[in-house]
Amino acid sequence: MPPAQSLRDASPGELMSRVFRDLDTLLRAEVELAKLELVEASKKAAARLAILVAGAVLGLFAAGMLSATIVVALGLLIGPLWIRLLLMTALLTALSAVVVRRGILKLRETELAPVRAIEEAERTVAALQSINESDEHV
Repeated sequence: MPPAQSLRDASPGELMSRVFRDLDTLLRAEVELAKLELVEASKKAAARLAILVAGAVLGLFAAGMLSATIVVALGLLIGPLWIRLLLMTALLTALSAVVVRRGILKLRETELAPVRAIEEAERTVAALQSINESDEHV
């Protein structure tokens, strides 16, 4: 029996059962899409965060070595060690603030919302509303 014929012969209860089964399938598919998008976005954010952390750790080693070198070199111009260390601390604090701010801005660029799933859900709702409106006019 062709699908159109089987729909004509189906009872209202059978038709409602099919509608609810199809809606259930549709909603499950949209939830699955949202899950996949969230996993994908989370992996991307984690990779970017790992790069940021690796850079920060290497930066700490380099900053330590550079600090020691500068403090020793400043000994030729500035006598007291505590003044040289204070200057180096101020410089490193300012530099770290700039780097942390840049890392935070990069993390904010990462889209975590399931955009495709939201768009698909909106299209589904619009389609269902359009079907409902056309049924009301019949």
